[in-house]
Amino acid sequence: MSKQENIHDHGYKKLFSHPAMMQSLLEDWVGGAWLDEVDFSTLTLCGTEHISDDFRSRYNDMIWKVQFRGQDLYLFLMLEFQNRPDNWMAMRTAVYTGMLYQDLIAGGAMKPGDALPPVLPIVLYNGERPWQAPVSTEDLIAPVADELDDYILRHKYFLIEERKLSEAAKEKAESLTARIFQLEEFADIEEVREVTEQLFRLLAALHDDSLTATMLHWLHYAVVNRFDAEEKEIIIDSTNPKEMQAMLEKSIERAREKLRDEGRILGMEQGIEQGIEQGIEQGIEQGKSDFFASLIRQKFGMTCTPNFQQRIKNASVEEIDRWGLRILTAQNIDEVFDD
Repeated sequence: MSKQENIHDHGYKKLFSHPAMMQSLLEDWVGGAWLDEVDFSTLTLCGTEHISDDFRSRYNDMIWKVQFRGQDLYLFLMLEFQNRPDNWMAMRTAVYTGMLYQDLIAGGAMKPGDALPPVLPIVLYNGERPWQAPVSTEDLIAPVADELDDYILRHKYFLIEERKLSEAAKEKAESLTARIFQLEEFADIEEVREVTEQLFRLLAALHDDSLTATMLHWLHYAVVNRFDAEEKEIIIDSTNPKEMQAMLEKSIERAREKLRDEGRILGMEQGIEQGIEQGIEQGIEQGKSDFFASLIRQKFGMTCTPNFQQRIKNASVEEIDRWGLRILTAQNIDEVFDD
């Protein structure tokens, strides 16, 4: 696997580490009336300590837990980035599910007489070749006599094959995952511009700064880097000023509310007009600075040096806006601040 592919795969996994992405995956692609009884506010990403190091190192997986009918439901998501399907995937998910149950039992979460929580295995495949591997262990086992049929292992996983969903994705206007699937299969730069605009509109409505930062990072490596310099500028322009600005303004407003609660907006309590204006302006600058710093950490996996921290602190709102857009194409932190 190339370095670029590895970065893409890691970024994709980080995307689906956000509850909003997992909820979109379930509602838009798994579907079913049972989702009406799921409390999505309880979505929790679990650890995979119960899985062997060797198993974890070979597979991109994550386990989510959510309340369904007042009890735990486990969602086991496997991300498949290989070019060809894994014929033994049904057995892999069966083994993984068994390990999860064993961990719950060994850890004392289950007592004798308790019913084990249901587990839904989901395989998300974005390879180029059609997925033709069996989705059930039953299809992997040789036929047996009728008397033995009740004893063979029966386990299925839910397959989501991205390349078969590109047309359906266009019909799901309010779906985060649909926009991601479209960007994975874009036809030309105009489609990227259109889908990117839709994506930023959805992100702005979610008020989720962490997901937004992760999405920017993924867009840079998975989409924008496929184009030349001129085309990159076109894509970046498609997010400015409307979608990116709306997203930043929402983040700023939340920062202002936090500052107000802490009594840090000058003159607010006294109601002095000059103090209010000054305080709001400081809130705007602080909000953008905080959000920009979080983007730096998300993109480059590091905090700013004291020199860059001072530049951010002294920067105007316009400078923060300009630097924020550069994060999409910057290869390193120096390129962000290169004026």
